[in-house]
Amino acid sequence: MCQVSGYVNRVDGTRAAYATCTFNSMVPQTIRGQNVQPLVISRDTDSTGLLTAVSLVQGLAMQVLVSDGGVTYPAASVLIPLLSQATFTQILTVPVSA
Repeated sequence: MCQVSGYVNRVDGTRAAYATCTFNSMVPQTIRGQNVQPLVISRDTDSTGLLTAVSLVQGLAMQVLVSDGGVTYPAASVLIPLLSQATFTQILTVPVSA
């Protein structure tokens, strides 16, 4: 498992306090020979924009959606890294191959 946490920033670089981050794997996937059923996890950031740790399967392809102040931003395709922990920013910058 990979513990994903860290600050969530808006497009303008400010912290997204009380935003909702939704992680959605959407379809069944096989990761290292293990079948992983679709998974949806939502977490809110705190008053400083900090997302507390979310435990996600390493290697899982997911869509991440951020809703902030009534605005829902387009989903980002991410690949959960093969690490025990990663920041929210890191998972947004890991290339996802087609």
